[in-house]
Amino acid sequence: MPSSAIARRAGVGAATLYRHFPTRGSLIAAAFSEQLAQCVAALDEALQDDDPWHGFCSVQGR
Repeated sequence: MPSSAIARRAGVGAATLYRHFPTRGSLIAAAFSEQLAQCVAALDEALQDDDPWHGFCSVQGR
């Protein structure tokens, strides 16, 4: 999807979009940062489990 279409759907101008997110990568990183943080937290928690199988299953169940 073109950046201009993303800006339009967000209700902002293209210049505003580029001012906050100068690259497509920075926009994607911002859009998924909360989900990525949740995944990292789940994996960190699983790695703390002394039983590798239990840790693996705890990630699978989320």
